[in-house]
This record gives sequence, structure tokens and C-alpha cells, in this order.
Amino acid sequence: MDFNGLYGQDSHEYYRYSRAVLNFFKTGDSPGDYFWPVYYPIFGALFGIVMDNLICLQLISILSLTGSLFFLFRIMIEIFSDDNHLTIYLLITFLLSPFVLRSSLVVMSDMLSVFFITASFYFFIDYIHNKGAKQIVLFSIFSSMAVLTRYAAVVVLLLPAIIIINQIIKNGKSLHLFICAAIAFLLSLPHILIRESNVAGFMDHIWLQDWSLSNFLRSDFVTSEGIQHYRFPNILNSFSNIFFPTYLVFGLVLAVLSERNLPINRFWLISVAIVFVYAMFLAGIPYQNHRYLLLSYPFVVITIFPGFERLVKLLDKRKNLYNIAVCSMLAIQLFYYVYFFKPVYERNILEKKIAEFVKNDTHKNVYAFDIDVSFMSYDVNKNVVNMWKEKISYFDIKSIVIFNEGKFKEQWANLNPMLNWNELKTNYTLMELKDFGSGWKAFEIRSARR
Repeated sequence: MDFNGLYGQDSHEYYRYSRAVLNFFKTGDSPGDYFWPVYYPIFGALFGIVMDNLICLQLISILSLTGSLFFLFRIMIEIFSDDNHLTIYLLITFLLSPFVLRSSLVVMSDMLSVFFITASFYFFIDYIHNKGAKQIVLFSIFSSMAVLTRYAAVVVLLLPAIIIINQIIKNGKSLHLFICAAIAFLLSLPHILIRESNVAGFMDHIWLQDWSLSNFLRSDFVTSEGIQHYRFPNILNSFSNIFFPTYLVFGLVLAVLSERNLPINRFWLISVAIVFVYAMFLAGIPYQNHRYLLLSYPFVVITIFPGFERLVKLLDKRKNLYNIAVCSMLAIQLFYYVYFFKPVYERNILEKKIAEFVKNDTHKNVYAFDIDVSFMSYDVNKNVVNMWKEKISYFDIKSIVIFNEGKFKEQWANLNPMLNWNELKTNYTLMELKDFGSGWKAFEIRSARR
């Protein structure tokens, strides 16, 4: 089966809403409410007018990687004045960064937001240098789009926005402030129109409601996502895009080498500050996901470049050693890309396999959890009951159940998914229909024992 970029809840929700918006363009039927930022599915729908909607969403991620690389290259020339070793550095640290490359191949908004963030930062630098209307227009467009693609981008771009507003006030250019506000409002209209009944609803997200300094040193959490046990405390995890293999396993080495080669440049210092501020934001959230670190990763790449320059100087007279070091870095990055992409690929294949089984099955009712997010994407026309939403007191006989007990028994212990599964095992006779591998099985509910 071909990889189509879909995996997990977020990915399928982006695809669902993009199809709903595309249907709105064609028929005028309302796409309905939508909790997440709107621009990624909207762009997918716009391109979907002329080509397959799902391919468009994946293509947007690929093109966003290209655009991010373009602006990141230009930013670093602005900061470091030349492009010596910059191409190979960006190839190693950005283009072949495992989660960056992975994000460019999946149906997710992350890479598009990174593109808007890097473009915003470039035009932020351009505005500080030139203070022109063109620069403020472009900064306002790209920064607004970044936030309306991933809300967390507001934390990444907070410092540049504050500096620009301070410059505008200091220089008495009130027109520029009006331009910023007008563009932000105009680009927010899709969000306002779609979420007219609850425009600020995203502020009620559990991660914001439960943000706390007390989470900095914690690594165990109980939330609506179940019981989570992480390897590192939040504060360490929030800086892990500097040293963890998901992004750059040797990043900490470059960070240490940077210490004796620090550039005297305010934009480099601002990049360091952005990494720090965003890490503090993530450290207070009662959840860990390496995906979230992608938004600040371009600034990590900027921050540790002096370390790479120093490494090159140390190996300057040892050409063979330099070549070995560069080839080793490339090989390590590619190895970890394959390692971290494999679970995504396997999940994609699993979702399609299970969806195909359910679609062709003769039972009308399906009880499922986690994997059911993919059913709508693959046009499964069944009555699907999610085992997470509520405690189920009665299960319909001659229905099927799709579940993975081994995967959920610890994370969802004493919560609805496992409570409902234990109810099924205790009070109903189940017959296994199919084993999909990795713990996933399909069962038929044959009869009640009570």
C-alpha cells in the first residue's frame, strides 16, 4: 500500500475539514465548526479544486519544507554575513533532520507553520534594517498566517512582534501599526467566520488551562489523554530539539562548540531568546510531544551554527577527517529519519488495513478506540461508537470491536477505553475475527453472559 501522509487523530481531522471546506466551495454547504487553526485545511481545499485533496495536503507539507529552507538560508546569510559551509550545514541539520523530513511527508500543519515562521523572521530582520512599508506588510502577513496555522506560533513570534511594535512607536510610524492590525484582522476573518459562536475557544484547550510552573520538573501526568509516563522531566524535554535524535543527536556538541565562537549579532541573540521562551512555554504543559518542538527548531539551527563553524576550523587542515565527520553526520541523520519515520509508515498501513476490513465487513455497528479516527478518511459507512467518549452500559450483539488491549491497558487504566473493554470481556462472549498485528484485533460480540 502507498503512503498517503495520514496517521493519527490530527492528520485525519485536517483531512476531514479540508474535504468539508472543498465541499463548501463546490456546493455552498457549511463546513461546520472546527477547533484547530483553519489555514492548513483551507489551503488544501483551495488546491483541491484542481487536484486530489489528499495529495494537495501532502504537497503543501513538501513545498513548505522547501520554502522554510529558502528563508532559513537567507536569514543565516543576514546574521552570519557569508554562506561558507552553510549549504552542507543546513543539509545536515535541517533538511535531513528526522522530524523535519518526516513532517514534510505527512498530512500535518507543522511544516506549513514553520514556513510562515521562517518567512516572518526574515521580514522581521528586513524591517529592522529598512523600516519600510513593504517589510511590515510581509511580516504581518506571514506572522498572522503562522499563528492561524498553528496557534503555538504566537509564542515563537512574540519577541519579534514586541520588537517591531517598539520600533514603530519609537519611530512614530503609526501607519505601520495600523497596517499590522488591519492585516491581522483580515487574515483572521476565516477563523472568525468559521468559529463565530466561539472565536476564542482555542484558549480553553486543556494544555493552556493546565499550564503550570509545577509541570517543569514533572514527567508523569494524568490528563484527558490518559496516564502518561515520560523518560525526561518537561524542562529537559522542552530543550530536546537541541540534543535528541528526533532532530539533531549531535546538536549538544555543536552548542558546546558555539560557546567560544559566539557572534556579536542581535538577531542571533533574538534566536537564542526565542528557543528559550518557547521551551519555557512547552515546559509548563502537562504533555510531551516532539512534534511541538518543530516550531522553534529553525532557531535552534541558527543558534548552534557557530559551533559548526568552529568544528570546520578545527578540522580545516585535516580534510579526510572533515569528510569523515560530515559523512558520519549525514549517515546518522538518515538512520534516525528511517527509525522515526517507520512508526508513522506502519501506522498509516495499519489504518488502511483496518479501515478496509471494517468497510467490507457485514456488521452495521463498530465499537473502537484510537484507530476509528481513520474511518471517515477511508469512507467507512458504519455506525461507529467511540469507546473513549463515555462509559457504555450496553453493547449491541452482532457488532464488531476493534481494540488493542496491550497498547491501552496502562495509559487508559480506570478510564473509559479500558473500562468499556473490561465490561465487554467480563459480560459478553467475544469471538476473534482477525488479528492485524501489533496487538490490534477485531472481535464479534456473540452474546451477553448476563
